[in-house]
Amino acid sequence: MRGLRIMEVYKTLQGEGPYSGAPCMFIRTAGCSLGCPECDTKPSWKSKNKLKVDDKEVDEVAPMVVVNEVQAIDPNTSYICITGGEPLEQDQESIVSLIDLLRLRFPFAKIVVETSGAYPVHSMDAMLSSKVNNRCRSNVVNFCLDWKPPSTGLTNRMILQNFNSPPLAKGDYLKIVCKNEEDFYASMDFLRSIYSQLYMGISVFFHGMEGTQSNWLARIISQTDLEWCHHHLDLRFGVQLHKIVGLR
Repeated sequence: MRGLRIMEVYKTLQGEGPYSGAPCMFIRTAGCSLGCPECDTKPSWKSKNKLKVDDKEVDEVAPMVVVNEVQAIDPNTSYICITGGEPLEQDQESIVSLIDLLRLRFPFAKIVVETSGAYPVHSMDAMLSSKVNNRCRSNVVNFCLDWKPPSTGLTNRMILQNFNSPPLAKGDYLKIVCKNEEDFYASMDFLRSIYSQLYMGISVFFHGMEGTQSNWLARIISQTDLEWCHHHLDLRFGVQLHKIVGLR
């Protein structure tokens, strides 16, 4: 098991998804090779590990170092988001060890891993399931999985098996960031093609790439015939709350 490269650990409000508005401890991993053109955390792509050990800079840190950093910031945290960068570009055994240690230190905390559909989640789902003694993995940790629409140029990097059930389960959710109407309709075509493989009723959050200015997306969602979707998916329009209120 290797160490982890961590860009930063900090507390703020969650701005997206079903936990929007909740105080959240963010663990941002360093490094991402996907290179989404409209990424709002581009500094994370080539970031090095920023956590120190005994006041010394190191290339990687053990999962317990990250847990101790979370503890120092908020010993009573109830919601932890592991994001990036791209967490699944790290050693997956180390990420699973981090989650397991967080679970032991903060037994009542909800833990979410944000990852792109370009990285396989089956192996992590299996490792996490074994850690919770065959209880449903999603009772302990959830995945937030991105699907990249055409404007990103990364649609062909998406791994279709990621969107099956399993690995996705109750409490997991999808996020799709759209730049234009073409992105939205391509995303709907994708969802229609795979909904029978998705966990029934899974939430899908649509966001606009321009952050807070997404009136066009709200309008098109409200005016599109989504009858087929309502029977299979929990489709939602999302805003980036942290940007609206001026938080990081």
